[in-house]
Amino acid sequence: MTGRLPSLTAHLPPLKIEALEAPEDVAPNVARPLRKMRQCYGEVNVVIRTLRALRELRPRRIAELSRQVAQLQASTVATQQACEAITGQIANYTTRQDEQTHSLTEMRRALDRLEKRATKGEKRVRDTDLKSLRAELSTAIEAQRAVLITIEQQLKRQEVSVAQCLATQRSDALLGSRTATSVALLEAPATAEHTKAAIAGAELHTDPYPYFVVDDLLPDKAFDALLAALPPRPFFEDREVNDQQLKLSAPQLPAHSKAVGAQFLALVHQVIGPAIVLKLQSYLRDYVHTISPTFQADSVNYQCTAARVLLRRPGLVIRPHRDPKWAFGVALFNLARPGDREAYGTQLYRVRDDQEAPSQSPFWIDSQRCEPVADIPFKRNRLLAFVNAAGAHGATIPSDAPANTERYQLQFRLIPDEDSIRRLAEAMTPEQLARWRGGKLDRLGVGGGY
Repeated sequence: MTGRLPSLTAHLPPLKIEALEAPEDVAPNVARPLRKMRQCYGEVNVVIRTLRALRELRPRRIAELSRQVAQLQASTVATQQACEAITGQIANYTTRQDEQTHSLTEMRRALDRLEKRATKGEKRVRDTDLKSLRAELSTAIEAQRAVLITIEQQLKRQEVSVAQCLATQRSDALLGSRTATSVALLEAPATAEHTKAAIAGAELHTDPYPYFVVDDLLPDKAFDALLAALPPRPFFEDREVNDQQLKLSAPQLPAHSKAVGAQFLALVHQVIGPAIVLKLQSYLRDYVHTISPTFQADSVNYQCTAARVLLRRPGLVIRPHRDPKWAFGVALFNLARPGDREAYGTQLYRVRDDQEAPSQSPFWIDSQRCEPVADIPFKRNRLLAFVNAAGAHGATIPSDAPANTERYQLQFRLIPDEDSIRRLAEAMTPEQLARWRGGKLDRLGVGGGY
């Protein structure tokens, strides 16, 4: 028994009580737990000293005390870790205080200089002196403001990062066992056949421009699987409200969201996108002929790009516009959750004195020229697809909408592939090419001579 005692006491973690001293100006809610932990460490140290003093004795009490110390050992490690975390918070708090104190000190020094001039009998302070003092004070204040802004930004990033980590843990725990089943539902041949048939059977509209709406794009079980894999809200919160969007391939997503999202994107590329092109083929052909009447429009190969999930909330105002010019087609897929209302969908507009977009960038149109023609409700499992050549579309969620209103939509665009873009550019006149330059043409090195 006595042979084990030295080994036990030798492996106890060091209990640094002095590290728990609280600064005088620390907040009471931080000082109290530090005092309790200091008291706890003192009690543990008494036990350790007692054990070391009794190493040469053989009382049975040693065995009991050894077991108690072993139990304390685990809680001591946890307590130390908590102490280190609190100490880190105190250090951060102290650093922020020091920064603020420094800025205030600079302001006091500037005021002291002014007071000294008055004490020396200066009857007046020149305008240039006042300007200099104002500049010094302004600099100190701006420095303080910059420090506070930096701290707020860092805290926000840390909060978002922690929320994302917790969301990933929850997702892995709740959905990890369902990943294989969810992926299988989306890659099943029956899902592809259902989707193609739904798009083929949709009614085509031409006012204000060619578009169609597909209800129940996916089979119910496949849609539910996709909805369950929707990235948790914290993953959208690293951007400003109503500019929150996320690619389904984003590397920071939970494993379940990435796996199911990747399979849905495969369905978009292999089935949904080609089916939309086939549905709008004659209208896409007409649009290509407005660019070049002699171009073989059916030779254009389309690809789906910019697939992303959009999160929209109260206060959203997306003014009437057309998407970037190389997006010949646009698709919006409603990821409506149970309980989501159908209000606040997508509006389609007819444009008075419509014209070609002047550049390849998004074309924002004066709302005074826009006449609402269709309001597509935000309905579960609904796809809206249209030709992006005329008119405009937009969306609005008023600020007084219920605070918990959220609209998740998946958007993707149909654009010509690189070879088709090159051939179309070669068929354009110099005047046309000037309206299409930038973006994709620049990246492909096309049209540099104009």
